[in-house]
Amino acid sequence: MNDIDVFVIAGGKCGSTTLKKTFSTIELKTIKAHNPTCFNKHFGYEGFYDTLIESSKNKKLIIIDAYRTPIERKISSFFHNGERKIPNFLSMNTEDQIELFNKDYLYSIEDEHIINEIYLKLNIPQIVSYDFNREYLYQCYKNFIIVKLHYRDIKNWGERLTEIFSKPITIVSANVSENKPYYEHYKDFLEKYKVPKQYIEETLVNDIEFKKYQTPEQQTEYITMWLENSI
Repeated sequence: MNDIDVFVIAGGKCGSTTLKKTFSTIELKTIKAHNPTCFNKHFGYEGFYDTLIESSKNKKLIIIDAYRTPIERKISSFFHNGERKIPNFLSMNTEDQIELFNKDYLYSIEDEHIINEIYLKLNIPQIVSYDFNREYLYQCYKNFIIVKLHYRDIKNWGERLTEIFSKPITIVSANVSENKPYYEHYKDFLEKYKVPKQYIEETLVNDIEFKKYQTPEQQTEYITMWLENSI
């Protein structure tokens, strides 16, 4: 565990499984964990930060993350987990799913960005910002290579990673919604969904990560789009 090449830390429903499969395909020892709790659950010990430290002692370690706009990520997470954890989830009509989501899940689904904790714990300076022209963040510090992609740009991730690492990298998709039993329900939900205006006005507009990875124009466009689809 302490000699990995790539550690995927992207949050749930941000393309982390696709990134893990992609790097594993090019024969790099790759693991993924959304956070220390997830790491402990999957690997059976509290070694999230130790793995980062030990795997970077004598060689380069790639830490790769991805950002996804919050409303879409929360909806995707709601369906991914709802199918397994909410009784009769797929038997519910769309209106009832929307009511349940807005009432119990919109605010409670975690919005963690573990990369910020990694910067703090490992004393990595946050001196590189997301490049809106290239559609990624790329930072080298000691033996750490930090990459942050944007889920909106997932169709071009292969191109981005090829540019970053100067070698051909083809994205291998995995865990995509189109292949899930809930996909038709999910599509109908997206067509009918209206977000509470309160969420936009009190939470979204103050979301620091949203501002980091969206230009002012993109922020305005996104907020306007959801205000037009709000209640």
